[in-house]
Amino acid sequence: MRPALTLLFLASACTVVDAPEEIEDLVVYGFEHFDDDEEYLIAVGEGLFPWVDENFEELTDGYRVEDLSVENLENAGVEDPDIDGVLGAVAGADYRNTLDAVLPILAAANKDDLFESVEEFEMTEQTDVDCFLAGECDTWTYTATQTVRVRLLGRSTQTWTQTLRWVHPEDGEPFIAGRTLSPTPVEFSTSIVAVDQSYAMFFVYPWGDGARRAEAFWVESRVIGADVPDSFAVSQAANAIVDQASNVDDVLDGGEED
Repeated sequence: MRPALTLLFLASACTVVDAPEEIEDLVVYGFEHFDDDEEYLIAVGEGLFPWVDENFEELTDGYRVEDLSVENLENAGVEDPDIDGVLGAVAGADYRNTLDAVLPILAAANKDDLFESVEEFEMTEQTDVDCFLAGECDTWTYTATQTVRVRLLGRSTQTWTQTLRWVHPEDGEPFIAGRTLSPTPVEFSTSIVAVDQSYAMFFVYPWGDGARRAEAFWVESRVIGADVPDSFAVSQAANAIVDQASNVDDVLDGGEED
């Protein structure tokens, strides 16, 4: 095959990804390109995972990243987004159990039976979850509404749409990428705090004998009647990610959720 034709063939057969090097920009890039060819998510993982592993101990309270833009959210399918007050950060959490063990819990439709804090959980629509869990379908998307008990805040009810994807790097083990869209306010039974919208992109990948979760999240929240620094909202969201991973492990290990 002549060189020119070879180059043309290669250009049409693969996607060239020029992902940002800075973590602050990389996670926004991944959020926007989540639905594109998996090469985008492979590139994000190649940049994000080593950074998370190196800085993991510092991620308990979250690490600020670039905020999402209107264009980012529109490209993700959010209609008429308003980004005023949305803060972005990255957090990390470890699972004691493997990715294969964790994934069915993340995809479970009976979370109100599995977790004590979840009072109601309903999937209003979903694609074929069994096909996804078997690795025969690359993606799984669902919309759910959940009511949970939150310490000091009473009950909260939230609706979101989430997509999970299998990602298969040429060198290395498959991992899961997920994106969550929740553009409508969370309903609280008390008037202490307000969460107007939230978004997330996360990865769960093999780590040692278990799995590691790296999650970028963007939240618009405020404490009613108080001037609270941005770091408080970021820290609370990061701690919730750590708690969630611990609760999943407790279910798998036969213990009780904290």
